[in-house]
Amino acid sequence: MQTEKGWVCLRTVGPFPFDAAGIVQSLIAPLSSNDIGVFVVCTYDGEHVLIPATETEKAIRCLRAAGHIINN
Repeated sequence: MQTEKGWVCLRTVGPFPFDAAGIVQSLIAPLSSNDIGVFVVCTYDGEHVLIPATETEKAIRCLRAAGHIINN
């Protein structure tokens, strides 16, 4: 099995209505506009946004600036 280490998972807390629009976009827009690559996995209970571990602090700053609340 092949793996790639060095990723951190930021997770939303759901569940979200199936017809809710823009949740993922509101997360990835501030990250990608600041040159932070993402890998997203969506489930009924929430989104899992994987980012490079080296970008964790920058990502948290970007998401907070965009109005997201980050809990540890």
